[in-house]
Amino acid sequence: QSRGDSIGYYTPDLNGFTVYLQGKHYSVRGDEEPTLEEGNVIAAQGGVRYQQGPITVGLGFVEDVVRGGGNGELLGGLIGSYAVNDALSLRLGYEGREDSDTYGGGFDKVGLGMSYGVGDLAFNADIYDIDSDDSEDRISWALGSYYNVSSNFNVFLELQQADQEDVVIGSDGINSESDDVYYVTGARYFF
Repeated sequence: QSRGDSIGYYTPDLNGFTVYLQGKHYSVRGDEEPTLEEGNVIAAQGGVRYQQGPITVGLGFVEDVVRGGGNGELLGGLIGSYAVNDALSLRLGYEGREDSDTYGGGFDKVGLGMSYGVGDLAFNADIYDIDSDDSEDRISWALGSYYNVSSNFNVFLELQQADQEDVVIGSDGINSESDDVYYVTGARYFF
């Protein structure tokens, strides 16, 4: 929800608390039915983060508008992370969205993940249990690797499997029914 025409504000750290608010503008340029009838839409999102020592807790929401690919319901989440040491952190999170009478799309998602960084390299791994209101429950996973070329420029590779089918390990090797791994690679420059 934060791509495109958006503006946001982070507060400074206030005794461990940081608050974030953002507005996102969606226009009708190039859109298809049924979202054209909505006209221009502004969606809000925000959150609060508390960090004390190795523990960080975050709570957030986004107005998950249809124009932005959502179902028109509020999407919210809660995450907690623990920094085991300077290189390794572990996280546990929950995300949920109500089911829409028109568009469906409700779900409850619980995720477990880790991040590991050494020098200019960083790696992420996450696995999610998704309880969908409209379809079968599923397992999803994501992997990411990042390299800081400089203090404001990095390159990355991310993989994501939205619906991991059963994996069978047998005499024929490893057989997985899943062939829909999504990947993205690129470079980011931070101003």
